[in-house]
Amino acid sequence: MHQPFSVRLARVAAFVAIVLWFSWLPALHHAEARYVPGWGHAEQAAASTSVTPAIPRLKEVVRRGNCSGPPSPGEQVVLAASVGYRIANRVTLQWGLRLEDANGRAATWVKASQPSHTRTVTGRGRLERSYRFVLQDTVRPLTGPVRAATWGRVGARSAIRSAALQFRLGTTLAVRAVDAEGRGVDAAATVTSGGCLRSRGATWQDAGGQRAVFFHLDPAEPAEVFLTAQGFLPLRRTFTSLPGGRTKALTLQMARGVDMAALRAKVEPLVNSWGGQNAVTITDLQTGQSLSVNGDRAQPAACTIKIFIMFAIAQDIAAGRYSKESVASLVYSAMGPSATPPARELIRIAGGGDVGAGINRIHEIMSGLGMSASVMRHAPGYPWEVHDLGPGDNLLTTDELNLALGKLYRGQALEAEEREYVLWSMTLATPFLNGSLGGPLPDEATLYHKIGLIGPSYNTWNDAGIVTFERGGKRFAYAISYLGSFGASYRDAYWRGYQLSDLAWQAFSGRYTGE
Repeated sequence: MHQPFSVRLARVAAFVAIVLWFSWLPALHHAEARYVPGWGHAEQAAASTSVTPAIPRLKEVVRRGNCSGPPSPGEQVVLAASVGYRIANRVTLQWGLRLEDANGRAATWVKASQPSHTRTVTGRGRLERSYRFVLQDTVRPLTGPVRAATWGRVGARSAIRSAALQFRLGTTLAVRAVDAEGRGVDAAATVTSGGCLRSRGATWQDAGGQRAVFFHLDPAEPAEVFLTAQGFLPLRRTFTSLPGGRTKALTLQMARGVDMAALRAKVEPLVNSWGGQNAVTITDLQTGQSLSVNGDRAQPAACTIKIFIMFAIAQDIAAGRYSKESVASLVYSAMGPSATPPARELIRIAGGGDVGAGINRIHEIMSGLGMSASVMRHAPGYPWEVHDLGPGDNLLTTDELNLALGKLYRGQALEAEEREYVLWSMTLATPFLNGSLGGPLPDEATLYHKIGLIGPSYNTWNDAGIVTFERGGKRFAYAISYLGSFGASYRDAYWRGYQLSDLAWQAFSGRYTGE
């Protein structure tokens, strides 16, 4: 059959296309396998040279002083850097650590003993070195963590770095105490931060005097600085927003307490001019400084020793052994007009029904307060009763009385409820009994005290207590104890107590104005 020309032309075109396809196939296959310049070289290099820095490890923080916290200027950190490698040919490998702030700025605030290392290597392996960094003050306070990264470099190629280790830097506090004239004060310093009391740090001398230095404080935590120095009022200050990575230098002014040397110059010749046995101790309860004239001499205690009977009663009431109401009349009689039979009954109650046991207990309370020269042998007013400590007088010293009164005032002798009860009982004296220590005191002063009186031949008048007053919203206090015996009359000793109280009030009132 005769085919149209167009059909025959289409068949010829198809045949030619098939022939061409099979003729070009080897060439196309060759083109897929052909070497492309540069590709094979890169793959070969990647396979033969590999450097893998690892994230640094924080091996150690060399802290100064006690407590924990982020490392701060003056301390050291030890970081370990390691880098793995796979290298076909011998090349020079350099590696090390980079420290930087949160913004990527290189650290200028460290001194590194070994900044980097170089070694010629081949094959596979891992290199590790430790770096000891001495922290210095950062240029500006840090608000975020610092970063450490390991880097490695082969030959002249660009360095490869690891992911970063992040850690925070703390604050170093350098504290210097001065007086009102700017002179350095040799003060004992502590810093409390993050629930830990830093009692140890370091000290250094500079042009301004001695500084106490405390390390690794957390900038996010407030820091309470507490200073004490002989002859000065304790100083407590709290600081917040500490500068991370920096040293904060503090110069704190401490206020002087009462000039005890000047007060002694008035008290000592006066006491030494009196007849009989006289002893006095006056203690500034702000500074802890005391003046003492014959203060270590044991003298007849009389009813002043009842203060320590009240310690035992307060402890029993707080422990629920009996109620305040059940002993109220005895306490009022023993501590108000200073009757002795109610005091003996309180001793018996404190001893669980036995006077001797009560005597022993109260003597142990006194011993526990540090009163080693003082002794309670019998109930006040009952010297003929002999108990375990044998016959003889009950004895006190004014030094030990003030030691105990100071502990009572500061809450170091009793729990808060017990302390308040004892202090209350020391306000019950009748007007005449208040007239010795309390006579020269103005209405703004509060006297907590206990007198003691024995007639001839002892002619004893004792009075010991705590005086408090407020000025400028601040409370001030001092302890004063006077023991007088074997003079011409107990009334002489009574007025001697008045004179001593007047001198003490003038000194303390004049110094602590609240300004």
